[in-house]
Amino acid sequence: MKNHIRSFNLYKEKLTDSDASEFLMLILEHSRELLVILDADLKIIAFNKKAAELCPQIFNANLIIGQSIWEYVAEERLAFVLQVAEKLKSGQFIEYTHILPNKDRDAFYTYQIKFVPILDQAKKLNKVIFSGIDISKEAKLMQDGEASKNLLQHAEAIAGIGSWEWDIISDTVLWSDEFCRICGVVPGKIIPSKEKGFAFIHPSDREMAEKILENSFKTGNPYSVQLRLITNDGALKYIHSRGIIIRNEAGRNEKFIGTFHDITALKMLETSIEQTQLKFQHLIENSVDVMLLVNDKREVIFASPSVQTMMGYHPEEILGIRLAQLAAKEDLPEMLIHFEKILSSPSVPYTLEYRVNTKEGNLKWVEGTINNLLHVEGVNSIVINQRDISKRKETEKLLQQLNESLEKQAIELSASNVELEKFAYIASHDLQQPLRMVNSFLKLLQKKYEDQLDETAQQYINYAVDGGERMKELINALMEYSRLGTKNLSCEQIDMNTIAHYVVNLFSKTIKESNALVQIHNLPILYADKIRMRQLLQNLLGNALKYKADKFPQIDISAENKNGSWVFCVADNGIGIKEKDSSKIFEIFRRLHTQTEYEGTGIGLSICKKIVEAHGGKIWIEPNEPMGTKFFFSIKILGDV
Repeated sequence: MKNHIRSFNLYKEKLTDSDASEFLMLILEHSRELLVILDADLKIIAFNKKAAELCPQIFNANLIIGQSIWEYVAEERLAFVLQVAEKLKSGQFIEYTHILPNKDRDAFYTYQIKFVPILDQAKKLNKVIFSGIDISKEAKLMQDGEASKNLLQHAEAIAGIGSWEWDIISDTVLWSDEFCRICGVVPGKIIPSKEKGFAFIHPSDREMAEKILENSFKTGNPYSVQLRLITNDGALKYIHSRGIIIRNEAGRNEKFIGTFHDITALKMLETSIEQTQLKFQHLIENSVDVMLLVNDKREVIFASPSVQTMMGYHPEEILGIRLAQLAAKEDLPEMLIHFEKILSSPSVPYTLEYRVNTKEGNLKWVEGTINNLLHVEGVNSIVINQRDISKRKETEKLLQQLNESLEKQAIELSASNVELEKFAYIASHDLQQPLRMVNSFLKLLQKKYEDQLDETAQQYINYAVDGGERMKELINALMEYSRLGTKNLSCEQIDMNTIAHYVVNLFSKTIKESNALVQIHNLPILYADKIRMRQLLQNLLGNALKYKADKFPQIDISAENKNGSWVFCVADNGIGIKEKDSSKIFEIFRRLHTQTEYEGTGIGLSICKKIVEAHGGKIWIEPNEPMGTKFFFSIKILGDV
């Protein structure tokens, strides 16, 4: 370079000032670069032809001698040019790339800009040479190359394929970014080499890989092989590696180019499929149900092992047998009708119950799920799953016989109940007349001979009268009990709040005398018999007031919606009922106390039970802690009884 400068200087010494000026002008006018000479204040002194052409594109204005460069600077670049000016004053050389749109705004120009400071002898800024050259084509080539590289890297990343290249002559190795990622290393953080590449291969596969590579070297043939990798972070991966040798014209190996395709997910899927197939095979082999595959000719082409247990045939022995031979003759016509429907309805499963012939000639009931998959590639058959239901059928037959027997007994019992109700009503009604006569004559005897009888005789007559009255109460209660039943109900929508207040009002005198507190908590509307509901609450409230303890009675009447029924509760703080007696109290004429202790017929709670059951509910008791009893009964919500 120094020799070229020296030659130029020697040549310049031979030129006249005029020749030198002309020579300089030729250089400036025909230069590819735009050249502008500025003074120390950055005012334009001179510029060449290229500058005159290009500066309007860069500055959007024509260059004028004497104008300052500040007049051409856009506001958004003002701060940047100020920094440039400061650096020029200190003698610094400035170079940068400037990108701006062209006139049509559909493309961009790229310029390489230079500011060269010219200093005087005092090292102060004297002049500045501003130059620029259009490098748009070069920049576009670089951009396209970078885009292609990025596109290739994206494609590799999407496909999971990494590439490598080994320059055999220079012994240098290149790895793509995806190759690095497959091997578990950060691109650019490791210097590639053949040895490091082999180190990623699983130790058990390394010898095989070396032999394949050596064979490709010798023969020049490409290779394709599946290998395991141990990545940089210790993970196991499966890859499909391909490679090819590139030779020069003399047949010498120059480059080895290869790819790593990450097939780990595929391998995992294959393993999963194999495990699923094995699991499916075990399920078929160990299932008690029989699986049959039948072709379009209705011939068995596959039978699971359980066919031997169910039908007595070895799986291979039943192959080729037609379905008509296996079905019971009596069921065959109906089976043929179903089979035609199955053939005309692909992929629609049918579940049927039918009988099959065993090898020994016996009949077995089976439940078969049949699916027409003749159109499905890889299956191309009718799939039948059969389950032995012989025991279930025997049970169903026994249940049917039992139901028929129970139904017969129910009819007989119903007729018997009707007769019993008639008998109870007639008996109680017919007993009324002689009982009235006995009571009447006893009262006449007591009235007429009252003065003639001693105290003992009077007491005996009183006992007889009381007994007659007691018998009358029992007969009336029995008549009431016999009339209760579902047939006698007259159901309608009723407000249980109204019913409860009506019943409480009936006991107003007793409630007042005993200082009782009765609370009614927002009761529901029911579809029930109004008279029976009054009678039910009347009996329960009457019992709560009768069997009171020493303290003032407290009685709560409430209801709660539970599982489609209203569950009512009548809770008291009375003497309570022992757990062992909880089921006895609803029996007719069952009393837990003597007539002397508490009066009553012993039929009230039996009537309550019959009313509740006539409405499809049930009645029970629970203790009311710390003292008393809770009577519960359920009634269906707005349902027909």
